[in-house]
Amino acid sequence: MRSCFPKASRVIERLNIRMSASEVVQKIRIKHRWENIQKETLCKEVVKGKREKYCPKHFENENTRKKVVTGSRYLLFKSGEKWTNTQRKRAKILFEQYPHIRGKLIRSPTACE
Repeated sequence: MRSCFPKASRVIERLNIRMSASEVVQKIRIKHRWENIQKETLCKEVVKGKREKYCPKHFENENTRKKVVTGSRYLLFKSGEKWTNTQRKRAKILFEQYPHIRGKLIRSPTACE
Protein backbone atom coordinates (compact mmCIF):
# COMPACT_ATOMS: atom_id res chain seq x y z
CA MET A 1 0.00 0.00 0.00
CA ARG A 2 2.79 2.43 0.89
CA SER A 3 4.55 1.83 -2.42
CA CYS A 4 1.42 2.71 -4.41
CA PHE A 5 0.27 5.60 -2.21
CA PRO A 6 3.30 7.03 -0.36
CA LYS A 7 1.48 10.15 0.91
CA ALA A 8 -1.66 8.35 2.04
CA SER A 9 -2.57 8.20 5.72
CA ARG A 10 -4.64 5.54 7.43
CA VAL A 11 -8.08 6.48 8.63
CA ILE A 12 -10.05 4.64 11.26
CA GLU A 13 -13.77 5.09 10.84
CA ARG A 14 -15.43 5.53 14.21
CA LEU A 15 -18.78 4.50 12.80
CA ASN A 16 -17.51 1.03 11.90
CA ILE A 17 -15.89 0.62 15.31
CA ARG A 18 -19.06 1.75 17.06
CA MET A 19 -21.18 -0.62 14.95
CA SER A 20 -18.89 -3.55 15.73
CA ALA A 21 -18.98 -2.79 19.44
CA SER A 22 -22.76 -2.42 19.31
CA GLU A 23 -23.06 -5.85 17.71
CA VAL A 24 -20.96 -7.38 20.49
CA VAL A 25 -23.09 -5.78 23.22
CA GLN A 26 -26.27 -6.83 21.41
CA LYS A 27 -25.10 -10.46 21.16
CA ILE A 28 -24.28 -10.52 24.88
CA ARG A 29 -27.65 -8.99 25.75
CA ILE A 30 -29.53 -11.50 23.57
CA LYS A 31 -27.55 -14.39 25.08
CA HIS A 32 -28.57 -13.32 28.58
CA ARG A 33 -32.16 -12.83 27.45
CA TRP A 34 -32.36 -16.41 26.17
CA GLU A 35 -30.73 -17.73 29.34
CA ASN A 36 -33.36 -15.92 31.40
CA ILE A 37 -36.17 -17.26 29.21
CA GLN A 38 -34.86 -20.82 29.62
CA LYS A 39 -34.49 -20.43 33.40
CA GLU A 40 -37.98 -19.00 33.69
CA THR A 41 -39.45 -21.81 31.59
CA LEU A 42 -37.69 -24.42 33.72
CA CYS A 43 -38.91 -22.79 36.95
CA LYS A 44 -42.48 -22.67 35.60
CA GLU A 45 -42.33 -26.40 34.83
CA VAL A 46 -41.01 -27.23 38.30
CA VAL A 47 -43.67 -25.11 40.00
CA LYS A 48 -46.37 -26.51 37.74
CA GLY A 49 -45.46 -30.02 38.92
CA LYS A 50 -45.98 -28.87 42.51
CA ARG A 51 -49.31 -27.26 41.58
CA GLU A 52 -48.13 -23.84 42.70
CA LYS A 53 -48.14 -20.50 40.95
CA TYR A 54 -44.85 -19.28 39.48
CA CYS A 55 -43.83 -15.82 40.65
CA PRO A 56 -40.48 -14.54 39.33
CA LYS A 57 -38.27 -12.24 41.39
CA HIS A 58 -38.96 -8.55 40.81
CA PHE A 59 -36.45 -5.76 41.30
CA GLU A 60 -37.20 -2.35 42.83
CA ASN A 61 -38.41 -1.05 39.44
CA GLU A 62 -40.95 -3.91 39.25
CA ASN A 63 -39.05 -5.63 36.40
CA THR A 64 -37.97 -9.25 36.29
CA ARG A 65 -34.48 -10.29 35.13
CA LYS A 66 -35.89 -11.05 31.69
CA LYS A 67 -37.55 -7.62 31.42
CA VAL A 68 -34.41 -5.80 32.61
CA VAL A 69 -32.32 -7.41 29.87
CA THR A 70 -35.03 -7.05 27.21
CA GLY A 71 -35.74 -3.42 28.06
CA SER A 72 -32.09 -2.39 28.08
CA ARG A 73 -31.59 -2.45 24.32
CA TYR A 74 -31.88 1.26 23.62
CA LEU A 75 -30.30 2.56 26.81
CA LEU A 76 -27.08 0.68 26.06
CA PHE A 77 -26.55 2.69 22.89
CA LYS A 78 -27.59 6.04 24.27
CA SER A 79 -25.49 8.53 26.19
CA GLY A 80 -26.03 8.26 29.94
CA GLU A 81 -26.98 11.94 30.13
CA LYS A 82 -29.94 11.28 27.83
CA TRP A 83 -31.44 8.44 29.88
CA THR A 84 -34.90 8.80 31.38
CA ASN A 85 -35.41 8.03 35.09
CA THR A 86 -36.79 4.63 34.15
CA GLN A 87 -33.72 3.89 32.03
CA ARG A 88 -31.41 4.99 34.87
CA LYS A 89 -33.10 2.57 37.26
CA ARG A 90 -32.98 -0.23 34.68
CA ALA A 91 -29.30 0.48 33.90
CA LYS A 92 -28.40 0.39 37.59
CA ILE A 93 -30.01 -3.03 37.97
CA LEU A 94 -28.59 -4.29 34.66
CA PHE A 95 -25.02 -3.34 35.57
CA GLU A 96 -25.38 -4.84 39.07
CA GLN A 97 -26.66 -8.13 37.63
CA TYR A 98 -24.38 -8.18 34.57
CA PRO A 99 -21.26 -6.06 35.32
CA HIS A 100 -19.41 -7.35 32.24
CA ILE A 101 -21.92 -5.63 29.94
CA ARG A 102 -20.85 -2.24 31.21
CA GLY A 103 -17.23 -2.94 30.27
CA LYS A 104 -18.25 -3.67 26.68
CA LEU A 105 -19.94 -0.32 26.12
CA ILE A 106 -18.36 2.28 23.84
CA ARG A 107 -19.32 5.19 26.00
CA SER A 108 -19.36 4.76 29.72
CA PRO A 109 -22.75 5.76 31.09
CA THR A 110 -22.27 7.97 34.11
CA ALA A 111 -25.90 8.55 34.97
CA CYS A 112 -26.24 5.44 37.10
CA GLU A 113 -23.15 6.06 39.22
